[in-house]
Amino acid sequence: MKIGICGSSTNDQAILSASMLLGKAIGERKHDVIIGANTHLPYLIAATAYKLGSRVIAYAPSTGRWNGDPENIFNEVHFLPEVMRTYSSDVRTKIRNMIMVGNMDAAIFVAGRWGTTTEFGAARDFGIPVAMLKGSSGAADALPRYLQEIEGKYAFPPPVYSDDPAFIVAELEAQFAEKQNALLRDDMSED
Repeated sequence: MKIGICGSSTNDQAILSASMLLGKAIGERKHDVIIGANTHLPYLIAATAYKLGSRVIAYAPSTGRWNGDPENIFNEVHFLPEVMRTYSSDVRTKIRNMIMVGNMDAAIFVAGRWGTTTEFGAARDFGIPVAMLKGSSGAADALPRYLQEIEGKYAFPPPVYSDDPAFIVAELEAQFAEKQNALLRDDMSED
């Protein structure tokens, strides 16, 4: 399964520790990790998973705006096409986010600001299972308060909101499996 990690940077030690535990839970299950090509909090999570055998796939808004890969963990780096260079840096980043989210099987949100909320909205629109790391602050803790009002109680798949990284990964695996089974049932019913 390809798990995307969306979020921002922080210096809060509790959030950094929880993020490393999340990376460990992903890495122990050998899931691929998708992140933006930067060195913020998602990079820490990806680096932790990488050390346990996960592949890391990064998406950059352009070759001119890439913070590099200080720990050499990126197995793949995808750049936007040259034609996108005419757009502002902020627009390229949002386009990158949509392409990145579209390639995820599931997404986990840790901390985050406005950019993280756009990734979350895309994931929900695309029907991608999502989870928020409870207690990581920012968008990850704010979004659950708004979901009930935006989606009501009938949202599917239901978002996961927990401070337990192993639980988050297990729930996303189950939701992804159910989504795959539903697609298979739909394909079989068309025959």
